[in-house]
Amino acid sequence: MTSFTFAYEPCVLPINGPNLWPQSNRDTILPPPYRKQPGRPKKRRRREHDEPRNTYRVPRIHAPGKCRKCGQVGHNKRSCKNDPTNETAPPSQTAARPSLRRKIM
Repeated sequence: MTSFTFAYEPCVLPINGPNLWPQSNRDTILPPPYRKQPGRPKKRRRREHDEPRNTYRVPRIHAPGKCRKCGQVGHNKRSCKNDPTNETAPPSQTAARPSLRRKIM
C-alpha cells in the first residue's frame, strides 16, 4: 500500500487549454507514419455524414413487380394464382420456331 500512495501522491491539476501549456524549444510531436493494413480493402470509401453524394451516379429504383400473366402488381408470373386476364393472347414465339436441336440417329 505504501508504493500505491507513493505513486499517486503528487496531484495533477487540469490546465485550461493548449494556449496555457508551457512552451518548449523541441520539435512538435507528429503522429506515427501510416502503414497499410493487411487484408482485402473495403468496397467503397466510407463518406462523412456531411459529404455530398455523387450526382453522376444513377440511383436504382426498385419498382414493384408486375405479373405478366394477370397484370397485377406485387407478384410475378411464377407465383401467380389468378386466372389470366387476356385469354386470347397470341401463342408465344418459342412455340412457332422450329427446333434447333439435331436429331440423333
